[in-house]
Amino acid sequence: MIELKNINPNESGLSVRGKLNNMFASLITGDEGVNKVWAKIQQILNSQNSLEELSEAQYEELKDQVLKSFDYTDTTANDLTNYINAINGGVAGFAESTEYNPNIPEDKSATILAVGAGTYTYFKDSTGVAITIEGDDTLTIFYKAANSTYWQYKSILGKINISEIDGGNAFD
Repeated sequence: MIELKNINPNESGLSVRGKLNNMFASLITGDEGVNKVWAKIQQILNSQNSLEELSEAQYEELKDQVLKSFDYTDTTANDLTNYINAINGGVAGFAESTEYNPNIPEDKSATILAVGAGTYTYFKDSTGVAITIEGDDTLTIFYKAANSTYWQYKSILGKINISEIDGGNAFD
């Protein structure tokens, strides 16, 4: 708070000028003077601008994450649709070896079961590369959608035994 210095009726000009100068100096440059108040206002405005920039950056990041989640959801839903369409007609075959050629027409969806690890030569992924399955105790479900040129797959790890029954294969 700026100290008020009273001017007495019989004070000389030098004394009055000193009191006025001290009060004006305090009003301008003192702890609660105009310069300090202005600096605080500028600090608040700068803080507000920083908060706005931070909010905008966080909004953009959130927007990017939401859009990525939409892309992920679309991709996952598309994969599930392809999978459901492929298994709709039942299992079309059983890949007894990695050289099994399914010979499924492109306009047909298909599901093929396979047991065992290795590179399945005739089962190409979306990049045109033969699909490789890791793990000997793996049941793999290959599926392709109608009008698709590539295969997708899901593998399940578990102990699987295959035996011959009446000329066909059966799971133990």
